[in-house]
Amino acid sequence: MLKSKLRAGELDRRIVIQRYGSTPDEYNQSIPAWITLATVWASVEDRGGGESFQADQLTAYRNTVFTVRYLSTIREQMRILYNDRYYNIRLIKSPDRNRSLEITAEMLDDPSEEEAVGGGFSSGFSSGYH
Repeated sequence: MLKSKLRAGELDRRIVIQRYGSTPDEYNQSIPAWITLATVWASVEDRGGGESFQADQLTAYRNTVFTVRYLSTIREQMRILYNDRYYNIRLIKSPDRNRSLEITAEMLDDPSEEEAVGGGFSSGFSSGYH
């Protein structure tokens, strides 16, 4: 659980928060892409994982809590890049009156099985980006 004051020394990992949007290509056509919203310091706590069946396949997952200084722009439809792995944001809590955020996110065992936006909404876009 988060202490009443968040100390800078506790935020010792760099994470990238990304949102799903579009960006122009070389022909100025809009293409769907993950866009960096912010690069911030965080504390990272693994909360275990497990296996589940999805589409008749056994899939491993890992739950991780990222604690960051408060940002009003973070949403569950975003994702986190940490240690070259993508984490789909599942839950965002502010336990101390907008001083910090606890972001619970899920990393799939296989990064090639990256989910589209927010672990439920499918945009119909399957990127080759990782």
